[in-house]
Amino acid sequence: MENIRDITDEEKELNLLFLERLMEGCYIDSLTGSFYCKECNCPISIDWGHHIAFCVKGGKLCICVNKEDVQNRVKSGKRALEILSARYAKGEITKKKFEKMKKDLEE
Repeated sequence: MENIRDITDEEKELNLLFLERLMEGCYIDSLTGSFYCKECNCPISIDWGHHIAFCVKGGKLCICVNKEDVQNRVKSGKRALEILSARYAKGEITKKKFEKMKKDLEE
């Protein structure tokens, strides 16, 4: 049997963000569990390992989610937390406000 490794917290975060981004442009057929494009109702091809999703209608790419898109969302979230922490460290915001804003960012 092949060894299965635990995935890192960063990989978990990428997977969740990929799924969130994917769901912005598609829906899941409740009978088949297949993903379909909200725009054109075409089935979506998904490569979970590489975080790529797309559909093609009439030779045109209709939707695309890729790893770079997802990683940019991770980076922007981390950057927001860095800015928030810096504001708290400078005394610009109270501890209560910091904790509330941090919780909002993490949701």
